[in-house]
Amino acid sequence: IIHGPCANCTEAPTIFAQSVGGGGGDGGSAGGLVAVGGNGGGGGGGSTVTVANSGNLAAVGQYAPGIFAQSVGGGGGNGALGVGLVGVGGTGGAAGNGAAVTVTNSATFAEDYGVQYGATGAPFKLVASAPAAGQYSVAAGVYTFAAADASASVIINYTYTSVTGLTVAVPTSLQQESP
Repeated sequence: IIHGPCANCTEAPTIFAQSVGGGGGDGGSAGGLVAVGGNGGGGGGGSTVTVANSGNLAAVGQYAPGIFAQSVGGGGGNGALGVGLVGVGGTGGAAGNGAAVTVTNSATFAEDYGVQYGATGAPFKLVASAPAAGQYSVAAGVYTFAAADASASVIINYTYTSVTGLTVAVPTSLQQESP
């Protein structure tokens, strides 16, 4: 898969898979001598996202991920006003949760070309095992990070060999997902 040429391409994925839960409704306002505002509704959950790739990917542009996949819960609704001699505002609704994200690539991992923090571009250091913060290890295409980096957005650069034997370099961005 090769996405077409574009002007000023930055972070434009070749495959984009996303599920976003709906936002919660807002509570209704109340007025009177004693008034209690309505509570906001809870946000909906994002659904499971699954991507199965077996072909060649070519991403174009700086930080362009070959595959971008995420599941995001919807935001909770706003609590409302209670206006009166005794007024009590409503509470905001809870945000929804994201669901599992699974990406499989039937190509064979070939070589690691490094990992960077997505926010700053600062490089991670490759270690043989037991990575600490700012470090990673990789074995057979499985990247391992320290728990301290669990909420970091990362950019992983590697090559793989496709079913046809072609070696392809793929910069992959795992944004807002635990590495």
